[in-house]
Amino acid sequence: MSSVEIIAIVVTLAAAFVGVAALVFLVGQRPAFWVGMAIAVFQRAWPVILGFVMRRMPPEEEAAWREAERQGQGDEFMRRRRGAPPKG
Repeated sequence: MSSVEIIAIVVTLAAAFVGVAALVFLVGQRPAFWVGMAIAVFQRAWPVILGFVMRRMPPEEEAAWREAERQGQGDEFMRRRRGAPPKG
């Protein structure tokens, strides 16, 4: 590991530490506001998160995926579906 990489890691960790310290300070100042803010953000984001996680494949695509799984090529099928490059 070069000295430039070490410096980059140290600076990144220091910035993360300052960010966490600022967060702790702000939450300590007005905890009720930040708890309320977190609840409001979570309530707004929950339907989007559920829609993304619970989304189903179309039946034809699901049947093709199950067939690929039976043939031992399920990972490759999902990589092609996402548009990811071939593994390896």
